[in-house]
Amino acid sequence: MSAEQLSDDEWTALLQAPFCVYSLVASAEGPPDTVQFRTMTDEVEAARAVFPSGTIGHVLIEAVAADMLGLWAIHHASGASPKAGIKTAMKALGRVAETDGIAIRDWLMVLAERVAASTRMMGQPPISAGEERAIRDLSKWLDRPAP
Repeated sequence: MSAEQLSDDEWTALLQAPFCVYSLVASAEGPPDTVQFRTMTDEVEAARAVFPSGTIGHVLIEAVAADMLGLWAIHHASGASPKAGIKTAMKALGRVAETDGIAIRDWLMVLAERVAASTRMMGQPPISAGEERAIRDLSKWLDRPAP
């Protein structure tokens, strides 16, 4: 299945999934900060090398990278809970090839871990207790192990 075969709502849910992950993790210990958003941006850029051309993951990453600020604004304005967004994205991922769905879900888990670790100073735990809970919840919702 390609991106064109998803409904508009399913595609929107997939486009919003990285922002749901970011919101969930970055808000675990207080309001998100610019370091965390910069980390998310870097992870989206790095993911261009992860997903092979022609896969839905590649199409997704290219679309997110093309309009990070616009998609973030839409997500932020929606006020939707990250959990609801992830659950909707999971339904959409159920309609794509299994290997593509797993690759996207694994990448979302890596994104969560990297956003959580982005603000840690030397001598601090790699992630906070709140971020750890958020990642554990995300792992359950995505049905994937934490990285």
